Amino acid sequence: MVSRDIVAQLRQDITTAGDAGDQEAVQRLRRELAEAMDDTGAPGSGGHVTEATLRRLLGDDAPDARLVLSEGRVGIRSGPGDDDGGLLVISRADLIERVGDAPEARVLVEQAAVLDTDIGLLGA
Repeated sequence: MVSRDIVAQLRQDITTAGDAGDQEAVQRLRRELAEAMDDTGAPGSGGHVTEATLRRLLGDDAPDARLVLSEGRVGIRSGPGDDDGGLLVISRADLIERVGDAPEARVLVEQAAVLDTDIGLLGA
């Protein structure tokens, strides 16, 4: 399990990299932060769609990457398969259609809220 100190350090590193204008490092660190938050079970992880989750989906290089809800957890899947009976939330291609390939954080936060609401309306 990842400690809260590591999550706090990753957030600080993201700020530092952003201030330095190193967008490649910012994207990498955001993916690491999302994974760390998933590992800690922090609020906004697991069964909820977050900005970080959508950023990870956008950063996935697989052409068939998609966000899937399975057993109460949101995860990114790629490759052939039936998603283990999970519910397709959104594909990477559809997300890019909605928000573009380099959206601002605010846009991803709004889209995450929409997708979370959609999941809730389905009763999942």
